[in-house]
Amino acid sequence: GEFSRADEFDIDRPSVRSHLAFGGGIHTCAGAALARQELVESYDRLLDRLGHLRLQPGWTVADVHMQGGLVTHGPARLPLRFTARQ
Repeated sequence: GEFSRADEFDIDRPSVRSHLAFGGGIHTCAGAALARQELVESYDRLLDRLGHLRLQPGWTVADVHMQGGLVTHGPARLPLRFTARQ
């Protein structure tokens, strides 16, 4: 197998990045869709509380470099500024 003592939780496991948490194809995690939906809902609520959210002055969308992998993708760095709701 990939991990020795795979049945034990080890936060310091040296090869932790060599697994796929949600898998893919026939090996997709049954809870993956729910986990993704929870993330979307969390972001929606967070953004509702933050108010007006925008890129830091001097940044444009063209400055945002995306990074990606097999399962996840997103901005490598996203400097944001927000104004709180009144």
